[in-house]
Amino acid sequence: MNVSRVMNTSLMKTMTGTPYYIAPEIWKGEDYDFKSDIWALGVVLYELACLKFPFNGNSFPVVYNKVIKGKYDKIPKGYSKDLSKLIKKCFTMKMSKRPSATELISHKLLISNVDDSEHCTT
Repeated sequence: MNVSRVMNTSLMKTMTGTPYYIAPEIWKGEDYDFKSDIWALGVVLYELACLKFPFNGNSFPVVYNKVIKGKYDKIPKGYSKDLSKLIKKCFTMKMSKRPSATELISHKLLISNVDDSEHCTT
């Protein structure tokens, strides 16, 4: 968040970003693509539901270790299982298996709550 970059190739390698939102592949110094933003979206959704970061720590090494393990507390029970599943999809550890934005849009949580008459137009 607060960092953007134009992708001139299909994969990036520069480590940038706010530590709490950085996907595992970026922490590891691996190539990454737009699916790293899906990870960050999962962090935002989790943060909205729980009012805390899923991978929190008081230092970079602590945050790094939590992200690399991909373990986080469940969201509160008052939220739907569909929201929990959507966040879990965003936190898919292997980038190539992580859903794209197009795939997330077809998630039943989003489909069931979208009014067809209110689509954005360009």
